[in-house]
Amino acid sequence: MEVTRVLMETKDMADMYFKVHKLVYLTWVGDIPDGMQINHLDDDKNNNCVSNLYAGTQTENISDCVANSHRVGHIQSLTVLDMSTGEIIEFPSVVDFIKYTGHPSQNGSLSKMMHRKWFTERFEIIERKGVTTIESYKSIRARYASGVENKAMHEASRVGQSLSLSEAQGTCESASRDSLRG
Repeated sequence: MEVTRVLMETKDMADMYFKVHKLVYLTWVGDIPDGMQINHLDDDKNNNCVSNLYAGTQTENISDCVANSHRVGHIQSLTVLDMSTGEIIEFPSVVDFIKYTGHPSQNGSLSKMMHRKWFTERFEIIERKGVTTIESYKSIRARYASGVENKAMHEASRVGQSLSLSEAQGTCESASRDSLRG
């Protein structure tokens, strides 16, 4: 049985739950600095050894989990119909889709864009789903990269030149932006 929380009675006899890793840190290290939380170095919530714990922010914890390939964060993949080309494209993340559209969105939010006229005239979202594992994210990312590479090679052969993948991606992105402006 995994124990991740402990029920304790406070001075005023109220029941409070404490996470085990927090109690271990408080006992062996000391107070938790303001604005910090207790994170696990190996991202295993059941490994509550004091040597596996550190005080950090939520952002640091998520970055650490992603870097350790234990979590993908709050990533959503999209399958979209681009009505201007007739293509159905799977994007590994909302950020990748926003780059494709050429929209200057800074926050990676799709919700406001979806109600704009330029969006509704050009795109239809077929599927939007959370990516839950690193393996599924890598698989979607590989399929997307392969599709971008194939499209780049097709574009290069069509105009009779040879472009690198990064040059072709830049060409596709600028062409996408130009079509949105026009």
